[in-house]
Amino acid sequence: MRNLPLYLNPQAEHLIDWFHITMRLTVMRQTAKGLAETTGEGQDRHELGQPVLDALDRIKWYLWHGNVSRR
Repeated sequence: MRNLPLYLNPQAEHLIDWFHITMRLTVMRQTAKGLAETTGEGQDRHELGQPVLDALDRIKWYLWHGNVSRR
């Protein structure tokens, strides 16, 4: 499916649809807000909610600034 636009018109310029990407990230962020803050007990206790929110913020920042891969 991803190669379909390339197959239909190889010379076309492919653009990123920022509106729909942002909407998906917004939905994921709202879902992440509903996560528990921590998971597990005792030594198996791990932070969950805030690290996911931070990761989503980083993803949005990297995409917005054109950095699509980390090195």
